[in-house]
Amino acid sequence: MNDYTLDFKGATIEEAENASNKYTFTAQVGYQKEGGEEEIADVEGVVLFTTAEKKIGKFQYGKDSGLSDELR
Repeated sequence: MNDYTLDFKGATIEEAENASNKYTFTAQVGYQKEGGEEEIADVEGVVLFTTAEKKIGKFQYGKDSGLSDELR
């Protein structure tokens, strides 16, 4: 990962109004290249749970404040 350290800072999770098995989240992720200053990225996504088993059926993230590009 190009000498980066990642640190999960926290997340906000909200249940979708139109589907009881769908949740949106925004996670705050700290990332720091060796010897550099830590920066924070907001990573947004969706989690869908199966209705019968209540297990994660799909996990998808979208916007990541450029984090994935930075880590390349």
